[in-house]
Amino acid sequence: MTAPERKPMRSDHFRVALFVPEYPSELDAPSLPPSEILEGQHVDVLLLPEGWSNAQNLDRAIRQSTALAKTVGIHVLFGSSENGWEVLRHVEPDGRQRIEYRKHSTASRVAFDSPDWSPKTDLPVFSINGVTVGATICHDLYLGLLQRHLARAGARVWFNPSFDSTNAMSLKWQTALRLRSVELGIASLCTMHEFFKMAHSATPFGYLSNGQEATSTLPNYPSVPISRAEDRDLHLVDIELAPPPASRDPFHLLAPSSKKAGAEARGDAVSIRLAGESPEILSGRAWKPAMSSTTPAGRKPVWVIPVEGRELLDSSVFFRGLLEAESHGCRPVFWNIWNEGLPTEPSRLIDLLLGRALENCATIVLSDRRTIYEVAEVASDTKSLRRRIVESAMCSINVERAWGLSSAFKQVAKHLVSTTAAQALERYLSLAKEPEA
Repeated sequence: MTAPERKPMRSDHFRVALFVPEYPSELDAPSLPPSEILEGQHVDVLLLPEGWSNAQNLDRAIRQSTALAKTVGIHVLFGSSENGWEVLRHVEPDGRQRIEYRKHSTASRVAFDSPDWSPKTDLPVFSINGVTVGATICHDLYLGLLQRHLARAGARVWFNPSFDSTNAMSLKWQTALRLRSVELGIASLCTMHEFFKMAHSATPFGYLSNGQEATSTLPNYPSVPISRAEDRDLHLVDIELAPPPASRDPFHLLAPSSKKAGAEARGDAVSIRLAGESPEILSGRAWKPAMSSTTPAGRKPVWVIPVEGRELLDSSVFFRGLLEAESHGCRPVFWNIWNEGLPTEPSRLIDLLLGRALENCATIVLSDRRTIYEVAEVASDTKSLRRRIVESAMCSINVERAWGLSSAFKQVAKHLVSTTAAQALERYLSLAKEPEA
């Protein structure tokens, strides 16, 4: 069977079908949307979850996805669990198929452990109907340098298939995916399995390159934001491919956040302030310059790392800061300070701050030279997040769960066999040294 001739919907659009299948047993055939629903919908690619197939049903999964790809004339991407690896397979409309990506974290075998690891082979971008895309899998979304590499290699769309909504906790996944869209100017898309044991229906996640939530469309269903489309298991998402204007300012893209501020938590805390426009931290009974100095704070001291203005959008700055704090045996606090005043109202930036707190397991402070506006903190051992509105020149910050590098990279380090954690870190850090494309 040859793939039917496919007429594009519009040359400046890219249409993705996100499918949320029921999770099968190991020997069951993985489920797919009926071809009749996809035919005539101008879909470019169907994205399926992490672990959609496994070693026991892989042959059947390849036959089924190949038949669908040929019948409808679409690309199919699906996650597969194979001999300890979590991989992303790509089936083309003509039936050719290959592995595009191997997971870098939280798997029995991780890509960083490969003796010949390189960005070219282990972090490739690839083309779907002329659009350059890239992919990671599930927990890899916390490793921001992976997506930074993909964007610098030309990816316009980033796929991050995940396993299920037990692990992909909504607030954390939404925060991280949205952060990637805004900081990199790419669309971010994720789907997962549906489990009957869950008290709520799983929905995919999707953000456009302007930080706005993607819309789920489907014939005979209303078009709604994807997080509100719990009445369907198939979602058609349109990605606008027009190049962003040169004047694009990511800090104005996000709407003011409606997230409520949490109460100040008990635990290890330190006091900070702006004195004469200079950041200071209370050490014992004396105030001292805050930046790049060790300050006692309960069980482990604190190291404050300056993040100047727009560096908030550069994940490499944060990872280098984690290494710096680790070298001093300290917990990391990142102070994002704007010398000429904030570029927008503080509540537009809180989602970015929360994303940085989450991926770096650190406390994040937002201020200009006169006012501390917001603080983002890790609030629990499961990495729930806390927003605190300050709007003062002085406040206390909680650092109890500013775990830093040991937590931010542990889901890589604990799965290494032939590579040391230091070697894997060096490989990851090499991505921070890549020049602008």
